Amino acid sequence: MFKFGPKWLWSMAFSLMIAVLIYYLGLYVFHIQLSDSAAFVTILILSALFQIGRQTMEYTVWNVIPLVPDVDTLVSTKLRAGTFAACQTFTRKLTGAIGSAIIGWILAFGGFDKSLAVQIPAAQIAIMIAFIFIPLICLIYSLYLIRTFNLNPQTHKVVKAEMDRLQQGRQRGCGPETRAIVEDLTGYAYDEIWDVKNDHLYCQRQYRPADPD
Repeated sequence: MFKFGPKWLWSMAFSLMIAVLIYYLGLYVFHIQLSDSAAFVTILILSALFQIGRQTMEYTVWNVIPLVPDVDTLVSTKLRAGTFAACQTFTRKLTGAIGSAIIGWILAFGGFDKSLAVQIPAAQIAIMIAFIFIPLICLIYSLYLIRTFNLNPQTHKVVKAEMDRLQQGRQRGCGPETRAIVEDLTGYAYDEIWDVKNDHLYCQRQYRPADPD
């Protein structure tokens, strides 16, 4: 990740997984019949390629996560790495559970029967929706989203240096390159960062209506 950056790694990972899913889709759409040995080799190769993409994606995520809380700190002045880790863990487990349930519902709705060697046409369509179309849509959307993801070890060093400088009580003011990086990563104008009022919980406490007597 330190050599290529998360954007490049995610682009390669998503593209590889998309290519594998499109290949599977092509086999289904064009009714390509493979011999047992050819089917085994094809599935083995495609599964290996998909896992390479998936593991690259997940490896990159876990290396980016520790960098994110510093961006929040630069905006709100709060140190919330623990809160962020708890939220992302809860969200990951929740979405994983919801995703598994949705796949089960789709297969059940399509009439999938695990005891059958060959599924009915409706079940085959359900399998394609659950394991090809939905992942394809998610991966393509993810590929679109990472176009503007510019947090990497190099830009994080800039964020960390600016955060350390402000924590030492120094006045605002930085070079144009640092300003551009800070504004791109935070989504705030430079003059608006490092302000406790950017913390929504702080604002709720400050401006909460008084309780009636």
